[in-house]
Amino acid sequence: MPCCATSTRCSGRSTGAIGPRVRVCLSEQGTVWLPYLLRKLDATYHLGRPARFGKLDRRPSEIFREHFVVAPFPEENVARVVDEVGIEPIVFGSDFPHAEGLAFPGDYVAAQLGGFGEPQVLAIMRDNLARFLGITGGAS
Repeated sequence: MPCCATSTRCSGRSTGAIGPRVRVCLSEQGTVWLPYLLRKLDATYHLGRPARFGKLDRRPSEIFREHFVVAPFPEENVARVVDEVGIEPIVFGSDFPHAEGLAFPGDYVAAQLGGFGEPQVLAIMRDNLARFLGITGGAS
């Protein structure tokens, strides 16, 4: 499912039929698939064949960062995903109250985000999702 949703959104429809303001949150799917998919979409974009739904004005990975957010599973290596795709699409999701969910989000910060600076931690834990939802101001 994440590959289908991403491919559809980044293959030309982003500026066409389904509208440039559509946003997609991919949760409960992790992020290990994301670096490969974005590399593949960008490579296909550069092959020179016309896109099925119209010409893209930028790389699919750039469209992804604008229209998608993804929530890594708690056990995933977040630093590796951020290194490969950037911090913009990464958001925190606890999956609570599922058994594999995190009851205490602070544990996630310490375990997975300890190597990040405060601006990056705030981006993943708050700011990226606020931007995605169109929420501005009020957070401190």
